[in-house]
Amino acid sequence: MSHASAQGDRHVRGMARGGGLNLLGALLSQAAVFLIMLLLARVLGIREVGRYAQCYAVLSLAGLLSLSGFRAGLTRFVAVHLADADAPALRGTIRLGLAVSAGSSVVLAGALRMPVSTLAEIAADVDPRI
Repeated sequence: MSHASAQGDRHVRGMARGGGLNLLGALLSQAAVFLIMLLLARVLGIREVGRYAQCYAVLSLAGLLSLSGFRAGLTRFVAVHLADADAPALRGTIRLGLAVSAGSSVVLAGALRMPVSTLAEIAADVDPRI
């Protein structure tokens, strides 16, 4: 067996291990969501679980839309800079990604914080138990 073949086998095993870990993580994530829904159904009731599921779906869609290619672009440029062994560009890309993520999170949190008292009043009018 040549050196290149052994190195290729090692890379394939590494990719398989990474894929297996991704699959395990996805399974555990879905199991956690399922258990949370069961717990909420027992504690809150079916109607509230339905409301929670709707809000969770909206949050998931908003999360997908908010990425709008950012993750793919960041992944691409990190890979390019790693392949080129360009450490300063890699650090700059990572810093930019962290700054954009943190900045947009702070702006979004501020925007969501503003109407919270209004939303609480509306919810209390709809359901007096709140």
